[in-house]
Amino acid sequence: MNNRMCLCFVVGLFMIMAIIGCKERATSEAKPLRIAVFQITEIQPIAELREGFSKAIKESPHVQNRPIEILPFKDAHGDTTLVNQIADQIIADKPDLIYVLGTSVAQAIAERTKTIPIVQGAVTDPVEAKLAVSWEGSGRNYAASTDLPPVQAQLDILRKVLPEVKKIGTIYDSGEDNSKAVMKQLRKYAEKMGFVVIEKGVTSGADVSKMTTALLGKVDVIFVPTDNTVHGALPALLQVAADQHLPVYNCTRSSVESGALFALGGDYKDMGASAGRIAVRILSGQPPGEIPIAFIENPTLYWNVGVSEKYKIPLSDEMRKRVNVSIREGKEVPKPLEK
Repeated sequence: MNNRMCLCFVVGLFMIMAIIGCKERATSEAKPLRIAVFQITEIQPIAELREGFSKAIKESPHVQNRPIEILPFKDAHGDTTLVNQIADQIIADKPDLIYVLGTSVAQAIAERTKTIPIVQGAVTDPVEAKLAVSWEGSGRNYAASTDLPPVQAQLDILRKVLPEVKKIGTIYDSGEDNSKAVMKQLRKYAEKMGFVVIEKGVTSGADVSKMTTALLGKVDVIFVPTDNTVHGALPALLQVAADQHLPVYNCTRSSVESGALFALGGDYKDMGASAGRIAVRILSGQPPGEIPIAFIENPTLYWNVGVSEKYKIPLSDEMRKRVNVSIREGKEVPKPLEK
């Protein structure tokens, strides 16, 4: 009887080991989960969103259990016709998840699928764009991180560093939902704080230089919202403004590296990483519609030391302490010393 029990035990043990071995081989041989990446255009913040997303995916323990493959990104180059064509191609390819960069491409994908999960990197206002029913959860196959800038805090900083400013000029693409969301916030807080906002709308990057010129002599400073069209032509805007010693402020580090006076906003690599972690949660089984929109936790203040010296804009001790990153000629330098 004992021998029979031993034999049964040994056979059972071999069967269990065989089953485990089969499962391990099945896992290792499983096809990778495929993530399509679709962007509206190539600008520095979008490149950083891709980088942060990819890094978060590669560092995730999930890839050890089931490989995740990030497919080569598709770029619409700001062309509406291409947006629709590429969206059709991506849906036909049936990826396991789609990472979208730009509200218009997110909307195009959302119109074409109710089942493939969509994750957007740095949406400005998903509710206004009708991509989500609320900030607490989209209620559909969509989740996102947000780059909604802290507009009121930006105006507070503007008042402290340039107390004489009364008129704020701004240039934005009136067709971009993310720009509309930021402008709504700007109008609201600017009115409360006694600023006058002079707006110039554009429909393409080619209009940006002309509209910047149209603001000269009418405003004290220019604000650039989180707008893909304007960011694509930001060097032209900054050049026109610099020729007239007109300060520009913004939401991104790259703008300060290019010549803006200051920016207050999130780090786009961090926002991309946040979107990457959301994607892993979805690929692990969590419904995207239940995931809250991920906010910027600690906005970073970027300060252009060279521009402030050129325009003779001093920093108070309070603002010296507030600056997180100092930039000179496109490169990070030590923070301004406290007096």
